[in-house]
Amino acid sequence: MLPSPSVSPLTPPPCCVSPIEGGRDVFPEALFPRSIPQHSPVPPLPGEGAHAPPGSRVPALKSSPLRLPLSPRSSSANHRALPRTGPDRTMSGPGSELKPQHQPRDEHQDLGQHRHQDLDLDSSLVVQSYVSRFRLRAQAELDPLHILELSDGFLIKFLRCRDFDLELSLKLLLNYQQWRRESPEISRCLSPRSVLELLHNGYHAVLPQRDHSGSRVLIYRIGRWNPKDWSAIEVFRVSLMTSELMAMETETQRKGIKVLFDLEGWSFSHALQINPTLARKISSVLADSFPLKVRGIHLINEPMLFRPVFAMLRPFLPDKIKKRIHMHGADFFDTLTDFFQLSLLPPDYGGEGPDMDGACQEWTNQLLRSQRLLDRIAAHRTGDVTAGPDDAIGAETENTVSEG
Repeated sequence: MLPSPSVSPLTPPPCCVSPIEGGRDVFPEALFPRSIPQHSPVPPLPGEGAHAPPGSRVPALKSSPLRLPLSPRSSSANHRALPRTGPDRTMSGPGSELKPQHQPRDEHQDLGQHRHQDLDLDSSLVVQSYVSRFRLRAQAELDPLHILELSDGFLIKFLRCRDFDLELSLKLLLNYQQWRRESPEISRCLSPRSVLELLHNGYHAVLPQRDHSGSRVLIYRIGRWNPKDWSAIEVFRVSLMTSELMAMETETQRKGIKVLFDLEGWSFSHALQINPTLARKISSVLADSFPLKVRGIHLINEPMLFRPVFAMLRPFLPDKIKKRIHMHGADFFDTLTDFFQLSLLPPDYGGEGPDMDGACQEWTNQLLRSQRLLDRIAAHRTGDVTAGPDDAIGAETENTVSEG
């Protein structure tokens, strides 16, 4: 691991000088008993026999939809028809009348977001079996000589992001490594002090409260970015810093993130900063090159000048991401609450949550406290860095495999 260079509080480090200025859901939880006796062997994965001998390459897995037997409670013989309920209705008890109740929309019920349940601690044996098999596959592709030590915490980020589908997890890991190699101007400098003035200007915040589905909520205020002072590459580094920290949170690995872009103040000078090469790199992180589930992208106050930039980004995005993009326009107060609860949103966006400027300052402080950790991630060959006791990144971070 390379030592972190000393960084002046006011002078950006040399690595941060920008070269440019001015699907498949197959997590087989139904295979796991709620409690695994200590003497029980770890069950093999679907399509796989006994454990592969050490050092051998595990064959590709063929995923297939799970067909679960109906429980007695859900079988057709015992099923009782219940009144139909919609998104704005709820039942307060047996025989009670349906009452209107507003709930934020769950953007991913159709993707099976709620089918996941946390595994019992005993099930860590099963999770560990996935990690072990994934390590064999990853080392065969990245490190056939076994020079690198891929940690459990690093590998499980990719497994959770792809619902423990080994093939998709491996593809995501390889894409992540390729993106880091091809984008050193971004990935090799994750110093918050290099963009400190931008952060102090209230450009970015991560809300302290999660939304109703458990996702983290990130907000970017584009009007606080002055293109004369900061290039698009430098601004995008802020997103990568936050993403690396979010990917270390166990709950965020499971529930993902949602992003709100406030495009008030977007101008022609902003648009000139986005070229096709940078658009492809940004889209890759959103799509298939970073171990985070992007659960929703919300745009507000988007002007006509933003449309050409969005048209440049759109071809690089997969269909599943395109379906999660919501444009609210300038009259966003009513529509945002269809997706986020009032207690979460800052008053600037029609909610009753924390003050936006305060949330920006709080997250800036968090990034600064994580400076050493981010420096180590940027300098590491694969980005496989484990948070230590001196790394202040929140209580949600997990360094070992305990559950799914």
